[in-house]
Amino acid sequence: PRTRYFLSRPTSEVAPGGEPWLGVTWRFVQGGRRPRFRSLLSGLPAMAYSLRTPAFSEALRETLLLATVHEPWDALVIDHLQSGWIVDELQGGESRGTLRVIFLSQNCESKVRRGLTEMRRGPKRLVLHWDGRKVYRLERQVLHAASATTATTSQDLKELKRLVPEAEVLVISPGYDGARLEHREITGAVPRRAVVLGTFDWHVKTENLRRLLLVADPAFASAGVELRVVGSVPESLKRDLSDLKATHFVGVVPSLRDELAQARIGIVAERFGGGFKTKALDYVFHRVPVAALVDNLSGIPLSDADCLVFPDEAALVRGVLEVIDNLAMLERLQKRAYEACQHRFSWSERGTTMRELITSGRFPAQTS
Repeated sequence: PRTRYFLSRPTSEVAPGGEPWLGVTWRFVQGGRRPRFRSLLSGLPAMAYSLRTPAFSEALRETLLLATVHEPWDALVIDHLQSGWIVDELQGGESRGTLRVIFLSQNCESKVRRGLTEMRRGPKRLVLHWDGRKVYRLERQVLHAASATTATTSQDLKELKRLVPEAEVLVISPGYDGARLEHREITGAVPRRAVVLGTFDWHVKTENLRRLLLVADPAFASAGVELRVVGSVPESLKRDLSDLKATHFVGVVPSLRDELAQARIGIVAERFGGGFKTKALDYVFHRVPVAALVDNLSGIPLSDADCLVFPDEAALVRGVLEVIDNLAMLERLQKRAYEACQHRFSWSERGTTMRELITSGRFPAQTS
């Protein structure tokens, strides 16, 4: 295989100076991001402005030379809209006419920003509105520049096509390579407990969690049901909600399997933000029944008979409390959900699809 070049900031997963991973050559860009507030005077939205540092721009230009001088590239892949500023660097470059651009979208960011703006009031709303307009322009620019775009759900595909109808968009949902339990029985010995998984540091995720907890905590406390939040949560949110009674912030746990084994139901409640909710697969394959908001399970083949779906946080909380002691129903839900998903979400199939898309430029068959 050809060498694959990745531009990245150093992360805990891949250390600078480490051995190439599966033939990938990593080019690490040192230094942090630019302050997001300075983007107010920029044509770029905050997410992209913060990443377009001089060091990153220079590393990109040097790496792009490899596409024209040393060896031909199949494609340049833009992973997430925060790297969308790269299309400006391509304008007028020698490789621009031949270099295929593949855009891996995580959400339809324009839609996400609309929802956040509508939620806010006062000066914050004005700031979000201004930033949202720039997100809209950048997302359209990247969609126009890309030879092909991937979306994680069919719902996001529709939103992206609304922005640029002529864009070539293919759905490639994430795969799953975590634990799969062949058997689990939900008995009275399992605590009367619901769990919320996630990484909540992004302000959109933080707001989703806040909205859920403000509704759920008093109702759960009254019913004697525990709610555990598993994953990284901003300290500011913990301080704001320091008087919660039924909710426990447990942070990152050493064993997700052990944590989920002590839960009767898993919750997905993300009013804002599209994309694929991978936490739902953790629930399904650990045989934890799923309760979710409408549209939060897009891309996951679950019917109304396989999970619980509700229109808003208040209805979800009521629904969870209604079934928390119905062990027969919980057993039925976890079994049906597992059966519906057990032969899907193969990462190798998705890798094959991406390889074909990058090397041939043709849209392969949809993955399952």
